[in-house]
Amino acid sequence: MLKRKIESVLEEWRRDPHGKCLVIKGARQVGKTYSVTRFLRDNYDDFAVVDFGTDRELFDAFGDDLSVDSIIESLRIILRHPLKPGTPIFMDEIQECPGARTSLKNFAVDGRYPVIASGSILGLHYREVPMYPVGYERVVEMRSLDFEEFLWAIGIGEETTERIRDIIRKRERFGKTLLENIDRWFTMFAVVGGMPSAVNRYLETRDLDIVRAEQQAILEGFRTDTSKYLGTRGRNSAFACFDSLPDQLAQENKKFMYSRIGDSIPANAAAYLEAIQWIADAGIAEQCHNLTEPVLPLESRMIPNQFKIYIRDTGLLMSMYKRDVAAALIRGDRRVNNGGIMENLVAECISKCGHRPLYFGTKTLEVDFITVMRGTVTAMEVKSGNNRRSKSLRSIRDKYGVKHRMKFEITDIEVDGEGVEHYPLFACAFIDSMYDEPEIVLDLPEEGEMERLLDERP
Repeated sequence: MLKRKIESVLEEWRRDPHGKCLVIKGARQVGKTYSVTRFLRDNYDDFAVVDFGTDRELFDAFGDDLSVDSIIESLRIILRHPLKPGTPIFMDEIQECPGARTSLKNFAVDGRYPVIASGSILGLHYREVPMYPVGYERVVEMRSLDFEEFLWAIGIGEETTERIRDIIRKRERFGKTLLENIDRWFTMFAVVGGMPSAVNRYLETRDLDIVRAEQQAILEGFRTDTSKYLGTRGRNSAFACFDSLPDQLAQENKKFMYSRIGDSIPANAAAYLEAIQWIADAGIAEQCHNLTEPVLPLESRMIPNQFKIYIRDTGLLMSMYKRDVAAALIRGDRRVNNGGIMENLVAECISKCGHRPLYFGTKTLEVDFITVMRGTVTAMEVKSGNNRRSKSLRSIRDKYGVKHRMKFEITDIEVDGEGVEHYPLFACAFIDSMYDEPEIVLDLPEEGEMERLLDERP
């Protein structure tokens, strides 16, 4: 039984006095349905499951009349469930039924039936929803297991992972033995990945060939989705883009290039624009855009047509390479495929910590990742070896004034003479605890303060 962080979100929803509906989105097979149903089973005597992915008759309950009374009356008949007030309703694969998404506002306002919804590829159906329930739902994204959840799965307790966080937070040293052990677990996380079924196969068998077969089955499921939702041309373009990603990341220059996709389809941006958007919206991969300059706000400085694409679960990426690539990584060769696997893994980890991966590159300078920590632009470099030089981090400080710089490599924690923070590679999975965000406090004026200031005007 895998412990997931979404459990705390579900508990917050259960205790929420405002009665918003909870919508959990994410790629297929990341564990949405399992986590929700287990939570409901553990916390309620009864609940109802409305699965739009398996029962087309359920669509009839969300037709022209979206009042709660009408929907509940229909569901009682279809589900053969009494659906008494207070019974939680779980709407699974809600993206298949736009009317159900619209109905969430009515359920939130009515308040008699708490609702959780989950859906894959929700973003691809936004044009079909007649009216979004803005302000009446809380949308959260669930992804495959992060490194901390993976540690919990293999038997490393929360007390230990909290100690790891504390060492990183305080910038203490791990020491050789602990460092080597966590590093070995991090390598295994890169190979197994975080898809729940792949992690379970690993726990059951410790056989990486069985894990690999499970990962490839998951990728085949993504292909099935693509074939279902896109036409022939869009499907072929999406397949071509996705299949090119292992090669794109294995290059010295990891910027996504259309010329690397293949010869069967014209290599131009227009032909692949929809395909790349599909891959991102489906939760399979995400774009990491270049910036015009590393200055706040970063989002307004993104260059639309310059980006890298990272697969959101590195284990799935590993299964797309030949078997000997995983063997080399396990033997300790972090430079395999020009360090592309480690760079993808760091992108995955910092993204799962809530940081959008961006980068900064010019003809003379490139920094792997740019993000914001504690309101400050932060530059991050990933090194697969133990090269201590930080030319790019020095240049971005001198040319652009970026003082907060971090380097993830094969090392223990330290801060060098130029102020660069050096961390072991696995520390990227805990950057959410490196710097606690400052509390924002708005001081209210004392009684009579505004009147006094008005009276003192010149």
